[in-house]
Amino acid sequence: MGMGGQNSDSSILRLIGNATGAGAARSSAGNRGGYVVGRTLSESVFIPSADQPPAELLMALSFVRPSAVVSDLDTNGQVTLKVEVQNFKASGADPQGPNPFYGDGNPPASVTFAVDSKRSYELVRLGRSVSTYRSDSGAAEPGTAGDARQSQTTAAISQLIFWMNRWLGGPDSGQTGFASLLEIATNESRFNAALKPSVVSAADRLLTEVWTRGDGAGEGADCLVGNDRMLRSLITSAGSKPNCGFWRDVRSQAVVYHYLGKPFYRVPLPDGTDANSGWMCGLNLGSLGLQMIHVTGTAESRGIQLDVQPVDAASGTVVQLVHAAVTPVLWDPYGIFAYNNITYTAD
Repeated sequence: MGMGGQNSDSSILRLIGNATGAGAARSSAGNRGGYVVGRTLSESVFIPSADQPPAELLMALSFVRPSAVVSDLDTNGQVTLKVEVQNFKASGADPQGPNPFYGDGNPPASVTFAVDSKRSYELVRLGRSVSTYRSDSGAAEPGTAGDARQSQTTAAISQLIFWMNRWLGGPDSGQTGFASLLEIATNESRFNAALKPSVVSAADRLLTEVWTRGDGAGEGADCLVGNDRMLRSLITSAGSKPNCGFWRDVRSQAVVYHYLGKPFYRVPLPDGTDANSGWMCGLNLGSLGLQMIHVTGTAESRGIQLDVQPVDAASGTVVQLVHAAVTPVLWDPYGIFAYNNITYTAD
């Protein structure tokens, strides 16, 4: 599938591989990076840590493309991209029980549904532009140290991934419309700020209080999420509990800490009511849990798209637009739970 302009899907995946570690190669000298160390402009450039995912949770999330997007045009000519989901709820008792016995005189009861209020998810645009002289781009061998366009584009991709991951932690002044994990948990009333549990107690509770479908009938928590101080506190407090340690995670492809077999993803969640406490979330990442919807790029490119603009005749520059239109969505409210005021352990 074309990515717009002159770049194909393979081009953006090659670049995002350098930024995220997806498919990046190891150098022959054993250095960790995308390419062999370059000593001259004609040799391949070495990109430090190009085989390491820069954002654990973001790389673990599923990116899904909705089949229908609503374009909302306001009086100022601004277009807002939205995805609308119609909810239904069962009428009467919930859940409705079937008749244990039925026949001609006692037929099975009809299941009736009422239309509930629909939900609207607004996609957030973010992007960076890369401007290089056409003569410079043409002179350099693609993928070498002299290719300024590739290095700048890779940096732009990394910045977009960084900001999406940071906005998931929130709040941030630039994340208008992009709901953070705590905003999602608060909106769904799936948090507890009064209990003030220990870090181990909070982790244990989160693994049992997350389930899709409700009442424990669906999937449970796939991961725990917190900031670096919460991770350090959990490592210190877990002690000799089984299945705790650092292993490669199948979702993010990163080496992360696991608590009772569940990965802990670092996200910059804020502190609690004081600087000595903080938040921790449990998340389901399945088909009814937390996902990221996108209308640009592909799932493999994390919704990031690369478009090349025509050469500017006046300046002789080529502009590449690295952009995305995405937003996080929690399909089932039981797919998240959060605890606040968890006391950090002493450093």
